[in-house]
Amino acid sequence: STLYLTKTTEQGTFQFPRIADAGSYTLSIDQAGFCKVEIAAIVVSVGERKTLPRVTLKAPAEGQNCP
Repeated sequence: STLYLTKTTEQGTFQFPRIADAGSYTLSIDQAGFCKVEIAAIVVSVGERKTLPRVTLKAPAEGQNCP
């Protein structure tokens, strides 16, 4: 599988301009100090703009690890 990396803007938006193949992708959002979020089965077509629902990262409870 191919891994594409990007960073968000200050507004929290992001783009993957180099995805050249239509298909189903998993979006993984990871930030130090927060629990990782994954959104599976995002189906895209070549050249398509896709808007996803807002994602809110959560910090683990004090003394706990992320599930």
